[in-house]
Amino acid sequence: MAAHPTGGGGGPPVTDEAAFQSALRLFSEAAAKSSYSDRSLSLKRRQIDAFPRSRSITDDMIVAGFTEMVSPPFENYNLSLHFFAAVQCERLVKAGEQEGLRRFYGEWKQLVGLIANSAEPVDPENDGAISQLQGMGEPFAEAFDKLGMVVEKAEAEELQKALAGNGHSLSSAPPEIEAMAGLRVSAQESLPRDLTVDQLRPSRRTELAFFDRMMGSFLAVLGLIFTGLVGLETCRRSRIVKGMARGLTPLFRMEDHLWIAGLGLAFPWFWWWAFTRISPLGLRDLKFDEWYVLVWVLQPIAAFIFGLVMLLQTARWRWGKQGGFLCLGGSLPWLGWIAATLAGMAIPASGLIRYFKLSDDETGIFLVGVFSMSACGLLWLLWEGIMILFTPRSSALRPNLVMRSLLPWSFAGVLTLMAGVVVSTKMERHWFLQDPLLPTWTSKTHLNALEERAAAEWRASMQQP
Repeated sequence: MAAHPTGGGGGPPVTDEAAFQSALRLFSEAAAKSSYSDRSLSLKRRQIDAFPRSRSITDDMIVAGFTEMVSPPFENYNLSLHFFAAVQCERLVKAGEQEGLRRFYGEWKQLVGLIANSAEPVDPENDGAISQLQGMGEPFAEAFDKLGMVVEKAEAEELQKALAGNGHSLSSAPPEIEAMAGLRVSAQESLPRDLTVDQLRPSRRTELAFFDRMMGSFLAVLGLIFTGLVGLETCRRSRIVKGMARGLTPLFRMEDHLWIAGLGLAFPWFWWWAFTRISPLGLRDLKFDEWYVLVWVLQPIAAFIFGLVMLLQTARWRWGKQGGFLCLGGSLPWLGWIAATLAGMAIPASGLIRYFKLSDDETGIFLVGVFSMSACGLLWLLWEGIMILFTPRSSALRPNLVMRSLLPWSFAGVLTLMAGVVVSTKMERHWFLQDPLLPTWTSKTHLNALEERAAAEWRASMQQP
C-alpha cells in the first residue's frame, strides 16, 4: 500500500478506493445481519473429543496442539479492522460528519452485540473477530474526542474495555491467587473473578509434579551415562590389573559399602529433600517467576552433582582406609570434600533468593555465583575422570578398585531416580484428575473450564444494558 495517502493520518494509505468503499458496504451489511455464527470453537471441541481422555499435562499439550489447526476466521489478519476504522474515522472527522461517525459507530456496536448474543460459544481471549472489533474502539474514541462528542467517547472506551474481557489479569489478582497460580494459569490474559485458591491448587501441584518428572528423567539419563562410564573403567583394564583388583576386593567390607550407601546416596537425597521440600528455601510456595524457575532447575542439578561427588569421594576414602598399607589412598583427598561441600551448599544458597530484594541484574549475578558453587563439583568430577582415563597400567589398580566398589551404588542411584520419576508421574496424574479448571475434559464447549468461565463472564458483561 504505497500510493497516494487517501487514508489521511489515521491509518495506512488506501491504494484502491473502490475496494475500500466495498469494504464499507460489506461492513454495513454484516452489521445489519440478524445473527452471527462462528463454528471454529465447536470444531475445536470435536477434535478434542476425538482423543482419549487426557491423564497428564503431556496428553493435554498434544490435544491442544492439534486443536490449533482450527483457526478463527480473522486470526491471520492482525489489525486489519483497526486500520479500516482508523481511515474511515479520520475521513469523517475531517469532513465534520458527526452523524456519519455515529452511524459507523452504531454498526460497530451492532456487530459486537451480534457476537455477544450468538448461539455459538465464544472465546474472547482467542477469537480473532473479537480482538479485531476491540481494535476498532481506539479510532472511534479518538474521533469522538476530536469532534467534541464526550458522551460517545466515554461509551466507546467502556465498550472497548468490555471487549478486552470482563475478568481480571493475574497481576491484578489478590496475592494468594497470584502465588498459587501455575504457569498455564499465568498465561491467561483474562481470568474469572471468582477463582479461589482451592480451585488453583490442583493445577499448581500438577505442574510441580510434571516439572519433577522432567528433571528426574533428565538426571536419570545422566546417571545412566555416569554408571556406564564407571562400568567401562572396571572392564577396560588388562587382565593383570583386573585380577589384582578381584584379589583385593575382600578388603572392602560391608561397613565400607554402608558408608558409600549412607554418604553417597542417602545423605544427598536427604539434604536435597530437607531444603527443597521441608524448608521454604525450595520456593515451591511462590509464584511462577522466571528467576524462581531457574532455582527449581538449579537445585536438583546441584543435588545430582553433590551425590556423584559424594559417591566417588566416599569410595576413594574407604579404599584409602582399607588399603592404606598398599598405598591405595588417593592424592589430595581434601579437594573432593571441598568440591562436595560447595555443590551441597548451592542447594540452600540458591533458595536464599526469596529473602533478598534484588534487581534483575543482581539476581542474575547471584544465581551465577550459586551455579559456580555446584560447577566446582562438576569440574572436580571431570578432572578425576580425565585422570582415570589416562592413568597408566602401573597406577591403574586404585581407580579400578574404586570403580568396582562404586558401580553397584551408582546403579542403585539411577534406580532411585527412576523410582522418583514413577512417583512424580503418579502424583501428576493424581492432581491432574483433581483439577477443575485446566484439563480439556472439564468443559464441553471450550478448551477447558477456565476459558469457559472467563467467556461466560465476558458474555454476561456484554449483554448488560
